[in-house]
Amino acid sequence: MPAFHRFSELETLSMLPAFAALLALSSLAVPSASPEKKLNSAPSQHAATRQRYAEGGWKLTIRRDNFTGITSCRLTGKNMRYQRGALGFATGIHADLAGAWYRIDAAAPARWQDLYPGLVAAGVSMETGGIDDPHGGIVWLPIELAGHAREVAIHMGRKTRHYQVGGFAALREAAPHLGCRDDGFKL
Repeated sequence: MPAFHRFSELETLSMLPAFAALLALSSLAVPSASPEKKLNSAPSQHAATRQRYAEGGWKLTIRRDNFTGITSCRLTGKNMRYQRGALGFATGIHADLAGAWYRIDAAAPARWQDLYPGLVAAGVSMETGGIDDPHGGIVWLPIELAGHAREVAIHMGRKTRHYQVGGFAALREAAPHLGCRDDGFKL
């Protein structure tokens, strides 16, 4: 029968740090995954690809999901955005749009609210804010009115904001040739 050394309680307590170190070293020596399968070591073939184009202060971003094949597009300018059928002009959070007017280039000013029924009927998403600010401070104008403008002015009470729209038409016309369908534009 082999002889075993029986450690006293004092000897056992003094050896605990050594056992802990030995356990820590042994866990490092055991590989958790085979070296052939490194997780996230290379870009996935399913990652999205992104292309960006710019013209006159506008940016067209095209994102293609290589897994699903879905292409989504975003067309934005400084405080401006496009969705199918309309251009949106951000006036500021919680802006009072109840009495907003717009002017396109040198044309006569018109009430924004008069366009509202036609925009809704055309399927333009008007509700872009929260419950306390349903429009998100955005005035939407039909693409037929604002799409080829140079400048749009939005007047709210005592404040008028000017937006430079030049460059939008060129990118919007190029978008289908770059893979953007009209229903593929996101806000």
